[in-house]
Amino acid sequence: VQIGEGDWAFTPKADGIHAKGILNLGKNEIEPFEVSPPSQYFKVYYEEIKGYPPIIFNVYREDINHMDSFERMEWFYRQIGEEMPQYEDWINQKNLNKNTRWILKPIFRIRSPENALKAMTGDYESPFPNDGWILINLKTEFFYKVKPRSHITA
Repeated sequence: VQIGEGDWAFTPKADGIHAKGILNLGKNEIEPFEVSPPSQYFKVYYEEIKGYPPIIFNVYREDINHMDSFERMEWFYRQIGEEMPQYEDWINQKNLNKNTRWILKPIFRIRSPENALKAMTGDYESPFPNDGWILINLKTEFFYKVKPRSHITA
């Protein structure tokens, strides 16, 4: 895989997902997971691990459909009045408030392939169990799972 600057992003790979779906924030309802949501929507894709709030990892809305994964999450952070975390800040936010309703899964745009590789091979902690990274091609939204050897199962 050739990684060009700005064309790729990475996000932690949640471990132990037992459910995923779409949370329709307009209706405040959970809907089945689907790759292409209907045209009238304000929905967020989520993953769920037992004992943890839903992990929001992508946002779909009719007027932002053209944006890549990183830009959609950045847009969502702005809508709820928060800033997208930098990698160095995010790895220190491993403790959850007991009233947390959901966890926003950070997506980091790759500006320097060397720094991204260093981040993905170093130790990291998150507010949810994880066992690697998801590498995202922002032009095609094609995903690669990257796991350390210790987490690969037969």
